[in-house]
Amino acid sequence: MRTVGMILMTLMLAVVGCDRQGPGERLGEKVDHAADTVRNGGKEPLGDRVEDAVHELRDD
Repeated sequence: MRTVGMILMTLMLAVVGCDRQGPGERLGEKVDHAADTVRNGGKEPLGDRVEDAVHELRDD
């Protein structure tokens, strides 16, 4: 029974504890977006645009 409780607590922390991004993660995403844009001939991929929109909604 104790093991089940620990597993549930770990899952809850994994879901709740990862909302904020650190500066390194934000920088890495910007680099990834730039590389994807270069690969697509200067156009930002749809997936990146959707991801950017989600991040903007979270920040507001």
